[in-house]
Amino acid sequence: MRVPADSGIVSIYYRLMGSDLVFLTLLLGLVSGTQTIALHAGSDVKAIRPLLDGREIGRLNEAPWRIDVDLGDDFVPGKLEAVAYGPGGGEIARISQLINLPTERAQVEIIREGNSVQLHGRNLEYSPLKQVSATFDGKRLSVDKKLRAQFPGDTDWSRPHVVAAQMTFANGLKAQREIVVQGATYSDTAESQLTPVLLMLTSGSEQASYDGCLSLDRSPIAPTAVETGGAFVMFVRDPDAREAVIAYSSKRPSVPAVQLRLSSSTREEVLWPIASRFGTPTDKTLLFQHSGDVSAVDVDVRSLLSASGPFGTRDTRRYAQAVAVAGLRALGTGKRRAVVYVLSTQHTAQDDRDPRMVRRYLQTIGVPLHVWSLSGPRPDLETTWGAVEDISSLPLLRDAVDRLRESLAAQRIAWVRTNPLDALRVRADTRCGVETLVE
Repeated sequence: MRVPADSGIVSIYYRLMGSDLVFLTLLLGLVSGTQTIALHAGSDVKAIRPLLDGREIGRLNEAPWRIDVDLGDDFVPGKLEAVAYGPGGGEIARISQLINLPTERAQVEIIREGNSVQLHGRNLEYSPLKQVSATFDGKRLSVDKKLRAQFPGDTDWSRPHVVAAQMTFANGLKAQREIVVQGATYSDTAESQLTPVLLMLTSGSEQASYDGCLSLDRSPIAPTAVETGGAFVMFVRDPDAREAVIAYSSKRPSVPAVQLRLSSSTREEVLWPIASRFGTPTDKTLLFQHSGDVSAVDVDVRSLLSASGPFGTRDTRRYAQAVAVAGLRALGTGKRRAVVYVLSTQHTAQDDRDPRMVRRYLQTIGVPLHVWSLSGPRPDLETTWGAVEDISSLPLLRDAVDRLRESLAAQRIAWVRTNPLDALRVRADTRCGVETLVE
C-alpha cells in the first residue's frame, strides 16, 4: 500500500549510459509491503539486475521487465536500483530511485526509442492527463495521442541535444523533465545536490563556525551553510473539534492569544487522519486531505485545534499513517520542523499501522514528534506513542506551545552536498554543541 505526501524535493535521480532504461513504476510517497516494479529497457538490454539498498533481489532475463519487490512492513528510507547488461554481459545502464523520502506529486519520464521519444507520466491521484508538450533544443515537438514525438529529420547527432517534456494533469499537478541525447545514447545525470540536515543545539551558545563538526560515515563533510530560516509544523488532529472547543471555552482560565502563537517565521498546517483511495485494483494510493499552510502570526494554536475539519465524525481514522505522512511532508519542506499529533477520545479508531513503527520512521528521517492529549494524562499510550503532553486546559496548552517553540528555536538547518538518503547518515560531533536527530 502506498501512502503519499506532498513535497517539493525531488528524490528520484539516476544516470543512464548508452542504453534506454527507465522506471515505469515510480514509488511516490510512503511505501511498504510488496510492490510490483515495471521497467522499460532498450533493445540492446539482455538482462536486468534489481538491487534494494545494494542487495540483489532478483534477475530479469527477458521482457516484460517486471519484478515484485518486498519492502518489508515498516516505512524505511532506501534506494531501489536496476542495472542493465548488454549482449556481451557488461553493464550498459544503471538507474535508481529513492524510497520513503520526499518526492514530487507528479512525474514524467522520457523514453528514447530510436529517432523518437515516448512520454510516460503519473501522479499520486491518478488524475487524467490534461495537456502535454515536448521540445527539442527549445523547439516544440508534435506529440501524438500515444504520447510519442519524433525528432527532427535533419538532426546533427554528432553533438548533444536537450529534450524536455511537461505534463499537466486534470487536478492541476504538473511534471517536467529534461534529458540530453547524443547519437545512439542519452543521459539524465543527477549533479551533486545540496540536502538539508536538521541540527539541534545542545548548549546555550551557538558555534561561530561549523567546520569539522559534521561527518558522513566518519569522513568529514563541510556544510555549505548553516541557517535558521523558516519553520514548518504539521498538526495531525481529529476533524471533530468539539473536544478542543470544550477544553478551551471561555469558562476556563483565559490565556492571551499571543502566548499561544509560534514564532513569526513558522508556517502551520493541519492534516486530517481520514484517507481517500485512488488508483487501480492492483495499485492503490491513500491520500490524506490537509489544510493550506498559514502563518503563525495570523493563527494561534488554539484556533488550529478548535476549527472543525471537512469530514463527518463516522469516517475511519488512520492516525498512525497520518502522522507518518505528516513527517514526510515536514521533511520535504527543508525547514526547521515538527509534527504535533493531538490525541483525542477518537484515538482508538481503526488504524492499520503500529504507532511504534511510525515513531521509528520519524526518528529515522529526523522529524521531531510532539504528542499532545486533549483528554488529560495518557500513561496508557506512552508505550506506543512515547511521552504525551497534557493540553486539556489553556494553561497546559500554553506550556506545550512554549516547549514546541523552544524546540524549533534550537533547530538549525545545515546544507550538505550529498543526496537525501546519504544525508540521513550525517552525524554531528557533540563537542560542537549540536546533534543530529536521525536515529
